[in-house]
Amino acid sequence: MKPGSPGKAGLPEDAHPLTSEFFAPGEKARFVRSVFDTIAPRYDFLNSVTSFGLHRRWRQAALRMTGLREGDAALDVACGTGDFLPGLRRLVGQDGTVVGLDFSRRMLEHARDRLARSGVQALLVLGDAERMPFRSECFQAMTTGFALRNFSDLEAFFRESRRVLTPGGKLVALEIAGPEWWPYRPLFFWYFEKVLPRLAALLRGERQAYRWLPASLAAFHSREGVTRLMRQAGFTDISIRNLAGGAVCIYTGTKP
Repeated sequence: MKPGSPGKAGLPEDAHPLTSEFFAPGEKARFVRSVFDTIAPRYDFLNSVTSFGLHRRWRQAALRMTGLREGDAALDVACGTGDFLPGLRRLVGQDGTVVGLDFSRRMLEHARDRLARSGVQALLVLGDAERMPFRSECFQAMTTGFALRNFSDLEAFFRESRRVLTPGGKLVALEIAGPEWWPYRPLFFWYFEKVLPRLAALLRGERQAYRWLPASLAAFHSREGVTRLMRQAGFTDISIRNLAGGAVCIYTGTKP
């Protein structure tokens, strides 16, 4: 099975043979939380180095697709150390609302410190993306960055996303993807599978965590699989925008 293609029919993602070396069936959420608790102190640095600083451009492209206006309410799911939050605050202004949700307490601690240093106002919430602690129809847009592969139940995440969005609200999801142009594809996976874990270890990152990244991509849905789940959850006007030669893409969908 090539990386980025759908898993075997009928096999849950958390029981996929490519991820079984990391956690037992049903234990994906616990494993992913432990990964991010572990890498939280060096997450921002490693993100910048391993993406050659390009992740900031990708996030800016995603922010431009939210359709947010001043006074709106915005949610960033799996907010991590808060990369999306300053941009969301700029879009909604001081009269708007910005909320970051994550299930890693240590990531939220770093996000809180980062927001305090920058003076950005945002509410940080410890919670589950698949059972969000928010009332229905309270956000005009929501973002998530490089998190879809880490959810235990992607269908549940999309259903919850639709629930908390207002009619006309947009979901914007930035995610790693397998490049479709064949000369670039093997080079990308060589870097992602071989170089990136070694680079993370060299920079005093957690090598096991960065071994998880290529495994999670290999077991993840195809682009078509992701959009199918979004459609099943009730999103319309679904689109995919490829960045970095297809190594990264932005999924968008609208709640009708």
